[in-house]
Amino acid sequence: MAGVPTFLINGRLLFGAQPLAVYRQAINAALTAPGPGPAR
Repeated sequence: MAGVPTFLINGRLLFGAQPLAVYRQAINAALTAPGPGPAR
């Protein structure tokens, strides 16, 4: 991992400080992606 903080959202790495909109987009994309859905 190259930056701090680093987040992994549904296989997508987000490095360094990002605007809130970037996290929202990544989370929304993960929630709407086809697949088995979030673990419960």
